[in-house]
Amino acid sequence: MKLEGFIRFVRELEGTKSEGDYAYLEVDEKTRYRLYRAGKMAADSEFLRPYEDMQVSVEGEVEENESMCINSVNNKKV
Repeated sequence: MKLEGFIRFVRELEGTKSEGDYAYLEVDEKTRYRLYRAGKMAADSEFLRPYEDMQVSVEGEVEENESMCINSVNNKKV
């Protein structure tokens, strides 16, 4: 599935081993998906940091828990 939106980072799970900045694709005001790569922890999303606050096109599989396993990310030219 291909979706477009903005990459946003949210600090989550403070005080735990899983604390970190988690990447989300914000599709609209009510819809967002936590992004991750297959085989990587969701908190290991620094590879998306260059896209922070940018409009992007993301390809991958959306899961029932509102996460998205991504295959590719492309900067949208506006």
